[in-house]
Amino acid sequence: MKTVVVDVDEVVIDLHEEWTRWSLDRNLIIDFSIDISDDRLLDFWRDDKLYDDKRPTLNVPGIINRLKEKFKIIFVSHCFEEHIESKKKFLKKHFGDCEFVNTGDKHLVKCDFIIDDREKYLQPGYNRKTILLRNKYHPSTGVADYEANDWYEIEKILIN
Repeated sequence: MKTVVVDVDEVVIDLHEEWTRWSLDRNLIIDFSIDISDDRLLDFWRDDKLYDDKRPTLNVPGIINRLKEKFKIIFVSHCFEEHIESKKKFLKKHFGDCEFVNTGDKHLVKCDFIIDDREKYLQPGYNRKTILLRNKYHPSTGVADYEANDWYEIEKILIN
């Protein structure tokens, strides 16, 4: 069975609008086109209940559950220590029993496919196919093997 690594944030759940509102409430501005290193903005991700009341992006659970019939799915995400348990509970609630790896070195997780919204995690040369889930925050530079606008396109790529 082939293995698919799936990023979580902005791939199975979209938190951009919530993070933007949170930052504006604190008179902070986020520029999503760059890597964010301002600790004040990153405090959003230090909430130990961050995912407790969240829902995945529409249609994603159904598609991932169909894919689980043909692929081993591993969720991989770079987390702050404070929200790891909340994220794991979110994944279990919406995707059932699933493997989860917390790492910023996603490219080192052995797999046949990796899906992410940021090309920096889709590094070539690791004997796997890469799928970029396009979004308005991180434009494509053409690094990925495949690009998709939504999970229906991802499903077609994986099944074909």
